[in-house]
Amino acid sequence: MVEPRKDGTLSSFATRTLGRYELLTQIGKGGMAEVHLAMQRGPGGFEKLVVIKLIHEHLAAHPAFVEMLLDEGRLAGMIKHPNVIDIYDLGEADDQHYVAMEYLDGEPLLAILRRGVEGERLDPLSTARVIADTAEGLEAAHRLKSLDGKPLGLIHHDVSLGNIVILYNGQVKLVDFGVAKFARAEGT
Repeated sequence: MVEPRKDGTLSSFATRTLGRYELLTQIGKGGMAEVHLAMQRGPGGFEKLVVIKLIHEHLAAHPAFVEMLLDEGRLAGMIKHPNVIDIYDLGEADDQHYVAMEYLDGEPLLAILRRGVEGERLDPLSTARVIADTAEGLEAAHRLKSLDGKPLGLIHHDVSLGNIVILYNGQVKLVDFGVAKFARAEGT
C-alpha cells in the first residue's frame, strides 16, 4: 500500500522518473516490454496511479519495436468501452517511448482459474458474465470506426486468459493490444 506523506500526498517509492510519471515498481514483464506501476503527479497535489508500459532497453533502439508499442497505444487508445483498458497517454521521455494506461485493481483470469484447481472455482453465472463482458470488449474493438466513420476492422489477435483482467469489483477488462491488427490491412 502507498502511504500518505506529511504533506498529504502519497509517498513515492520511485526508482526513477519518466516525464510526469514516477515509476514505483515493475509489475510485469514480457518478451518485448515491461510494465510498471507508476504515479502520475500534477499541479495542486494531483496524483493518480497508472500503469506504464516500456520497451525493454535492449529493444528500444530498434525502430520496429518502438513502432509496435506506438501502434498498440494508438489502437487501444481509440477504443472507449467499459470492458477495454483505457489508454491515457502515449509519449516519449528520456529517449524512451511509453504507453500510460489505466491501473486495474484486479487479477488476470488465468490466476483466478488456477485457484479454481485448488477449489475456489468461479460459479457458472460469474463465468458467463466474464465471457459476455470479454465478448463485448472484443466487439467494441472490432466495430471501431475512424474519425470519418469508416469501419477499421480491428482484431485483438491475443485473447488469452492473461489478457482478460477481472477487477475486484467484478468488472472485466480486456488488455494488451500489442499484436492487434486491422483485418483489411492484414487480409484476415
